[in-house]
Amino acid sequence: MSQLTVAIICGGPSSEHEVSCVSGGGVLKGLDTKLFTPLLIGITKAGKWVALENNYPLAIVNKAMPTIEDNGTSVELAQGGLVIDGKFVHVDCVFPVLHGEFGEDGKIQQLLENVCIAYVGSGVKASADAMDKARAKELFTAAGMKVAPGIVLKKGDARPDPTTISYPVFVKPSSGGSSRGTHKVKSADQLGAAIDDAFSYDDKVLIENAIAGREIECAVLERDGTSYASVVG
Repeated sequence: MSQLTVAIICGGPSSEHEVSCVSGGGVLKGLDTKLFTPLLIGITKAGKWVALENNYPLAIVNKAMPTIEDNGTSVELAQGGLVIDGKFVHVDCVFPVLHGEFGEDGKIQQLLENVCIAYVGSGVKASADAMDKARAKELFTAAGMKVAPGIVLKKGDARPDPTTISYPVFVKPSSGGSSRGTHKVKSADQLGAAIDDAFSYDDKVLIENAIAGREIECAVLERDGTSYASVVG
């Protein structure tokens, strides 16, 4: 049986470009090359797709984060694969290791569906809903799940009186990753600056009560139309 070609896409135009590069390196390192042929694709901060060698530096070196540079190559999506420097390459599956905007919000998922390429991760609508944390919390609440108490602020809304809030709280952009613009605020005098920074990444900001507890994750995977929950970690 021939090996399946898996395109690993990292970088991107979002504020989490560098974090995505590191994640892409982790996926590339963990891919079983006895079963899969990796095809490394980077997206520059300007949004250009480029083809990369599998030894492209995607690790943190001397505290410097990796980035995707324009190396002059050309990559375009096509039905069932990619056109790299004018040559069609069949792709069996795409692993979009893109954080934040364009990677987790359903946009690249829609592009891949348009050209009939399978991809790892949630579908278009689920990605869009999950990207917007305020929307996701509404869906979780409607399904009977408990969520962290908090408020949603939109640009132009009156801000809460900092002295009426019980600290610590987490302030974060509603649509974004888990790092940029996210702050743990421990006192009233820190709240305003945290909100300002979060608004620099999104027009909607969450202020949520901190919860002391354990972080437990659980993947839900679909196979042949049936969903399976993984063992919790």
